[in-house]
Amino acid sequence: MNKNIKIDLTAFSGAGKIILTGKDGKQKKCLVIPIEENHLYEGEKGIYADFIAWEMREKKENGTTHLLKQSLPKEVRSAMTDEQKKSLPIFGDMKDVQTDTRELETYSVPNQTEYATSAPVDDLPFD
Repeated sequence: MNKNIKIDLTAFSGAGKIILTGKDGKQKKCLVIPIEENHLYEGEKGIYADFIAWEMREKKENGTTHLLKQSLPKEVRSAMTDEQKKSLPIFGDMKDVQTDTRELETYSVPNQTEYATSAPVDDLPFD
């Protein structure tokens, strides 16, 4: 079953929202997250955070079934006290996606020879 996942990126330590002005002069709201302080992994194609979904004993009224916490490297986690582990932030939650069941629509393809033409088409928006 598909899951809907919501992650609060501001739960990372030291994360903050700032406004940056680009070369084109336009201002954009940006999120800044310290990489090393938050144990993010910098790979060749991106920067990654590992998460773990903890199943809740009972499904919440809004359908939430799991809580999301960051999965830290073993050496970091083993150096933490139980109190520190319990105080790690909850980044979000997961719930089953509600999808509507519909019958597949079918379409018939018109007879292609009816529309065949040897004349060039000249109404294309490009050369």
